[in-house]
Amino acid sequence: MRHFYFFLLLISLSVHAQIDYGSSVAICDDDDLEFGGDIQCGSLTISVSPTWQAGALPVNVRVNGDVIINAPLDLSGGNSNPDAGNFDDFFGIAGPGGGEGGHTNSAFPQDAVGVSGGVKGSDGAGCGGGGGGGGYILAGVSGGACGLVLGGTGGSSFNSIFLDSFRGGFGGGSGGNGTTTIGGGGGGAGAIRIRAKGNITINFNLAANGGAGGDSIGDGGAGGGGSGGLIWLQALGNITNNATITASAGAGGNSATGGDGSAGSIGVIRLEDADGVISGTGNAPGADVRSVSSSSSDLKSSISCGMIKLAGEKDHSAFLQVMMGFLIVVSVSFFMNRLKLFTKSQI
Repeated sequence: MRHFYFFLLLISLSVHAQIDYGSSVAICDDDDLEFGGDIQCGSLTISVSPTWQAGALPVNVRVNGDVIINAPLDLSGGNSNPDAGNFDDFFGIAGPGGGEGGHTNSAFPQDAVGVSGGVKGSDGAGCGGGGGGGGYILAGVSGGACGLVLGGTGGSSFNSIFLDSFRGGFGGGSGGNGTTTIGGGGGGAGAIRIRAKGNITINFNLAANGGAGGDSIGDGGAGGGGSGGLIWLQALGNITNNATITASAGAGGNSATGGDGSAGSIGVIRLEDADGVISGTGNAPGADVRSVSSSSSDLKSSISCGMIKLAGEKDHSAFLQVMMGFLIVVSVSFFMNRLKLFTKSQI
């Protein structure tokens, strides 16, 4: 019986570590990624940079084989247009699964879209406050004040980055009204997760950078920057990176005599493969590199010098999940044994 329970424990461990790579045999390319959403492929080769369609969802790809990236893959948020007239609606567009920057809407400032979007700057009789930066793994920075006129608060940190319903970054808030042109918010970067049963080879740059907030003219507030997004790669084989992977914050815009916009949060880069060692000649500043078997759906992190690391305290979530699975199978086994004894007693 002891051997039986040990066997059940091994099953529990293997189930916990299992990642769904899909079972498709279809060959996919950049065209399959345009609208984002859940995509299954037998293999994936990107030879042309995808053109993201408006309103594209976070890109969630499961590949039952190898992935080769032979063209730039850019999910960055858009910069807010600094040359728009006083009555134009200008803002930064979002990457796939991200949030737009705050609109100006004919000089009526708006907060950025989403729960962690940057807040618009305050309006003033003589000048406007700067827009707050979009939040993501960190809170966005609050916009600059103009005298007693306050800037918008930065978007709050977002705590659901690694859940199955993951999403991209958040935009910055618009600048506040003064008497001249205001700046719109930068767009939040998008999100991509690629799970490959084979290897992932990266030969061109990957980017999920936040868009810059718009500058303003005169005393109008400038726009806040959008946050970086998510680049999450998991390979049962090896990851080889021969390019540069970035998920940086969007900068805030500048104002001549109003409040400056502020920067958004940095994004997240997580790279997981069989041995937790990324080979190749490229670089990924701030990346969280780990073995794919240690992957957890919970984000327990601290930020230090732009790096995303495991928090100092121990994370017991994986152990608790394993023990929960083990207790369930033990309980079922105990129930079946009791049922067997009861059945025998009735004969």
